[in-house]
Amino acid sequence: LEHGEYALLQNDLSSAETCLQLSLRLNHTTAAQETLSQLQSLRASHQQVELEKATIKQARKNEKKQRSQQQQTEVLLAEARQALQQNNLQVARAAIVQIPAASRTNSEVMTTRDNLREAINKEVAGLVAKGDSLYRADNVHEALQNWNEALSLDPGNRTLQERIDRANKVLARLEELKRQQP
Repeated sequence: LEHGEYALLQNDLSSAETCLQLSLRLNHTTAAQETLSQLQSLRASHQQVELEKATIKQARKNEKKQRSQQQQTEVLLAEARQALQQNNLQVARAAIVQIPAASRTNSEVMTTRDNLREAINKEVAGLVAKGDSLYRADNVHEALQNWNEALSLDPGNRTLQERIDRANKVLARLEELKRQQP
């Protein structure tokens, strides 16, 4: 019992528990039982402190990550806005896409993304109209250039892809006809 109490005072919980358990087996006394209870309380307290330390450490880590994401968002948002002002829509889109997911619901991000979407739609509409006009004027190569540029801004546009496919078929057919001529 004395060795267990001494180990407990020295904060050597493992040795204290071993000695106190042995003391209880040899001579089951209330003093040994009470000291063992103190040990268990002390252990629970130590575990609680360790848990709190881990929680604080995780909170600091999360705050650091959040600050980093916020800084990254600010840089990318500024880059997107500048590119948008210069009508460099590809660069603006690339910056917006890189914004961390946690920041995508930020009102400034959403506004910039909406402005980008509007600018892309306007640019695509202009390129399509110009391409259509060139196509009707039999300038198929130039029409294709405009439509391909529009498609790079709006990759999922099926109508635009159909125009490009049709123009490529026309060009292939023209090449075939040129080869057939003597």
